[in-house]
Amino acid sequence: MQPKRSIEDGITVWVDGTFSHISGKAACGGLIRNNEGNVMEAFMLNINSGDPLVVEIWTCLIGFKRAWEGGHRKVTLLSNSLEAIQLIKEGATEIHENWDLIQEVGNLLQRQ
Repeated sequence: MQPKRSIEDGITVWVDGTFSHISGKAACGGLIRNNEGNVMEAFMLNINSGDPLVVEIWTCLIGFKRAWEGGHRKVTLLSNSLEAIQLIKEGATEIHENWDLIQEVGNLLQRQ
C-alpha cells in the first residue's frame, strides 16, 4: 500500500488499536511519517483496560501527543475507526462514558 502524502511540511500519523474480548487486553500503535512517506517514529503501548472504542480514542490521543512532542503542528491522522474520528471531530456530551478522553484529544487539537 502506497502511503498517502500528508500536507506540505506536515506529517501523517497512522494509528490502530486492538482489543481482545476474551482476555480483556488491549494495545495500540502507530507510525509517524513525513510528507515524503518516510517513517519518522513508530510507537506501541499496552492499555490496561477499556473497550474497542476507548482503545481507538487512546490510540489517536497518543499519536497526536507524539506528533506534538516532536514539534509538529500540521498533522493528518489516519485511523480505521470512523466512530473515534467522528467523536474527536464533533465532540461528545458530558454524559458520554468516554467524554474526558474525547475532551483531552479535543483540547490537544485546539493548541497552537
